[in-house]
Amino acid sequence: MSDDATIQVRVNGVIPGHERGAIVRVRVDSEGTPLDLQWRRRFRDAEVDNCCEVVPPAGAKERRLEKAGPRGGRDLEESEES
Repeated sequence: MSDDATIQVRVNGVIPGHERGAIVRVRVDSEGTPLDLQWRRRFRDAEVDNCCEVVPPAGAKERRLEKAGPRGGRDLEESEES
């Protein structure tokens, strides 16, 4: 990702300064981690309360994961979104 890389985030819950359902652009580093501490905290919260989610870019591949214990998952299949 470039120096000005961003991701799109859909607001699903109460986030001050943003309306529910809004799509917000968030600046990220080369690994896709939000530069703003508040957004990093929101993504941690989202694992529990689904307050926000990353909107995949158009034409991105969708991946299904199978749980494989405490170390995460493994790819089952990849398919193109239509």
